[in-house]
Amino acid sequence: MALFFIEMGQGIVVDGDVSVCTSTLFSCSLIAGWNQNTNAAGAYHYPASSLGKADVLADMNAWAARLQPTQVILVVAEAMNALEVQTFGRDEAALQAWIQQQCQVAAAVDHQTAAAMCFQNGHFSAGVPSALPGGSGAFGRSSAISVTNRQAGVYPDHGGFTLIGHDRENAPRAAVHATNANANKPACCIIL
Repeated sequence: MALFFIEMGQGIVVDGDVSVCTSTLFSCSLIAGWNQNTNAAGAYHYPASSLGKADVLADMNAWAARLQPTQVILVVAEAMNALEVQTFGRDEAALQAWIQQQCQVAAAVDHQTAAAMCFQNGHFSAGVPSALPGGSGAFGRSSAISVTNRQAGVYPDHGGFTLIGHDRENAPRAAVHATNANANKPACCIIL
């Protein structure tokens, strides 16, 4: 089973067993989903306070359309003070409304500072990595397949996956497109 690392603003969908980990949730959220009819699963790392941004919403809608989840778990950053409770609460409510409208399901919600998701042998879970199959050790970034430098698209390596969006944490959209003249071609990769 492949373990992928996605960054803020990226989503991934895999047909079959998969695990996904991401960076620390300071104010962001992880939307994890599974389609029980197709056994596709994946996650989207939502950038905080971005639901009103057209490019983020387009990426989220593309992720939901590709996956068509029948189950969703929303992992929201754990608030540390009163201001964060208010801010994160607005994001959580807006994300729950989006999930209900776009995915046609009600999301289970968890509050954590770290997040991962796992779909293995028909079992779907998301939340803090230590509570998922294999524990924290199974979700180490150093052992994950990082897709942060790849363009959105369909890739045949690592069992095949669809990558949506781009790394909004480390590379602004303009820089990503300006540095990749071959945006329609997958990056060279090592097949494990």
